[in-house]
Amino acid sequence: MGMRKEILIAVAGLTPQIVTETLYYLTQVKKPKSKISEIYVITTFDGKREILTKLLDKGKGRFFEFCRGYRIDSSSIKFDERSIILLMDSKGNPLRDIRSVWDNELVADQITEFIREKSKDPDTVLHCSVAGGRKTMSIYLAYALMLFGRPQDTLSHVLVDEKLERNKEFFYPKKSLGGKTTVDLAEIPYVKLRDKIKNLFGSEKPSFSRMVKTAQREIDSMPLLEYLEVNLKKRCLRIGEKEINLNPKHLALYSHYAERRRTLPNEASFEPLKGKDSINNHLNEITNYILAMRPDVDLKRYKFASENFLQDISKINKKIENALDDPILALQYKITAAELGRTYGATRYGIRIDKSKIKPLVIP
Repeated sequence: MGMRKEILIAVAGLTPQIVTETLYYLTQVKKPKSKISEIYVITTFDGKREILTKLLDKGKGRFFEFCRGYRIDSSSIKFDERSIILLMDSKGNPLRDIRSVWDNELVADQITEFIREKSKDPDTVLHCSVAGGRKTMSIYLAYALMLFGRPQDTLSHVLVDEKLERNKEFFYPKKSLGGKTTVDLAEIPYVKLRDKIKNLFGSEKPSFSRMVKTAQREIDSMPLLEYLEVNLKKRCLRIGEKEINLNPKHLALYSHYAERRRTLPNEASFEPLKGKDSINNHLNEITNYILAMRPDVDLKRYKFASENFLQDISKINKKIENALDDPILALQYKITAAELGRTYGATRYGIRIDKSKIKPLVIP
């Protein structure tokens, strides 16, 4: 996979400075530096005027001034009037301010739908800033990222020295002055619900409030997940307090999947199992994994073969389901086809439980 396209998304009102301040931090201070290729600003009618006048004016706009000062080709960043996402009222007119309950509902829906659309492309990174605009705009942007954010997407708030914050002429530290200590960025952790609710709506575009209710219902119905431990010393799996004994072959097979899930990114932890060739390749990985742990092991006794590989997985899964006596809970621990997004495909297999719930392998 090539380099991901990095996009800065901000909410702003009458302080467009937050755009250049955040852009400065991401491209000049952050390590590794971000290469922003697009900027979008969600704002009101008056906010749009401020952005056009103070940032995007071809003669004295601070965005172009910033690019010149830091030797960035301004044409390499897509940022123009079309990048301003203007919030609308129920009649399709630009909102001047967000005052009523109805205004808030409309803004919530528009911000959520924008983030939903921008997060569809797996080869993008969204850097979302909540530093500007009405507090409700910031809250809705954060909620939208909770609903649709991916592991690579960030939520942040730009921090500026208090004296400079009151200075309406400060837009970013000038390179000629050499200061890089006046702007900081607080990255805000957030709960990612995308994989939990993504199959609940299909192509439908429900309102923000309905999505929140649906997400809450889904969370309420989730079982409490226990820690998973593969113990080669005791020749068993441990899920919470339950011990599941497996024969050496099945234990080695399961430990391979558990270690992949624990140590690799989500995409890489699921492997294709379609056709004899892919299964044979997979078996080679597993035997290499076993030999790395136990170089003296006799692999012949495991009797791995492509024609019974899926049967072995089925036997492991049956033991897990019988031990837990809860098919919904067992689904998190079984070796199953991934359904975590279009990146994987239905023939990639792995363990679904989050890696934070998998303990390190216990080796004799």
